[in-house]
Amino acid sequence: MEQIFNNLTSLDWWFTGIFFVLVGLFFNWLFKWFPSTFKKLNRNNRAKRLKKIRHLRWSQSEINYEISKATGRFVVFCIICLSYLSWLAYKPVQNIFDLHIIVGLIFSLPHLYSWNFCGLTKHAKVKALQSGCNENCV
Repeated sequence: MEQIFNNLTSLDWWFTGIFFVLVGLFFNWLFKWFPSTFKKLNRNNRAKRLKKIRHLRWSQSEINYEISKATGRFVVFCIICLSYLSWLAYKPVQNIFDLHIIVGLIFSLPHLYSWNFCGLTKHAKVKALQSGCNENCV
């Protein structure tokens, strides 16, 4: 009982209690705000992407240009993969992998993942463009 009375009279205890109540209220607000904001952003981005695709669909040359860009990105990705494999044959890099495999992967793979992600997102755009092309855009 004495400890409770000492805590109630201590300014530090009140500050800590109020601080954590405010932190809890902030996280409550944050978790209510995030989903609605991300839904709006996702909806707006999707609408912009579909508007661009709808605009590009009417020109066969634009569709061919997007296809050639996707093919070029694939070729660049293949070249990066081949250079990565040749880079692994280099002796100092093999020493990094001998030291620890996780360190070697963290050190060497981010550029492959970033190129792959970029290529896949752009490839999805090209597929959407091709699937929505009208019959009279020949």
